[in-house]
Amino acid sequence: MEKHKQVICYYDDLWNKGWEDKVNIGWGYEQRCIHSTIFQFLNIRENDCVLEIGCGQGDLTEKLSKEYKKVIKVIALDISAVGVEKARKRVDVNHNYEFLVSDATKLPFNSHLFDVVILSEVLEHVVDQARSIQEIYRVIKPNGYLMLTTPNSGGVHRNMIKISCKLLRKPYSLHSSQIIDNPLSPSELRQLLLPYFTIEK
Repeated sequence: MEKHKQVICYYDDLWNKGWEDKVNIGWGYEQRCIHSTIFQFLNIRENDCVLEIGCGQGDLTEKLSKEYKKVIKVIALDISAVGVEKARKRVDVNHNYEFLVSDATKLPFNSHLFDVVILSEVLEHVVDQARSIQEIYRVIKPNGYLMLTTPNSGGVHRNMIKISCKLLRKPYSLHSSQIIDNPLSPSELRQLLLPYFTIEK
């Protein structure tokens, strides 16, 4: 089975069984911190067209629908049909939201369509990171922006695991629950983004 299909099956199974069964302890708190940071920097205007890639079961999507009730269009997209259906059920039908099943490396949209693209805790889990960034750049308007959050491969938690493995003379393993877990260092992320985007904090 090709990697793409394996990823779809993995996330369909994950959402069917319930994310909570496979998530790391403390993720709920970490997710709230990430979402708080996103809303601190988001600047969505009333007539903006917004794309959320990797909506999963709709944790962030639901918060977006409550925070931005007058946004002209929000499309929430995920590779998992199960995740998309769960996300759809969490958003008020009166909001102008559309839900699609699609791969981040082959976005089914015309170029220069979105004012804002949100990619939160997703980049590290996609099959082809470079292709995903190219596609995002293609669908964003020239004056639009990408809101991106992703783990730091050199973060304290990961470095502690690396040190422990070295001391115990064991091969490094993150023991991630994800089928793909390929976080980048800050320099690797900059190298990936700079051909397309100006980076702001």
